[in-house]
Amino acid sequence: MANTASSTGPKVVSVKPVSATEWVATVWSVSGNCYVIRDQSNGAGTTFGAVSGATNSTCTADAGDTAQVTGNAFP
Repeated sequence: MANTASSTGPKVVSVKPVSATEWVATVWSVSGNCYVIRDQSNGAGTTFGAVSGATNSTCTADAGDTAQVTGNAFP
């Protein structure tokens, strides 16, 4: 799905190509969290996080792009 589209469930992924070497994706979980994965091939590698305060209508890759995504596993 596009970076501005909301993930409304575990099988609906919002993806944003940030650059030629980086992308970010979000997914709304059954537990009610918006999880983020970011991959930077020329930087920190793959990092994980969550969008604080997100709802299933605001769980977008754009929101994930501005979230603190620094973990080495999903929170």
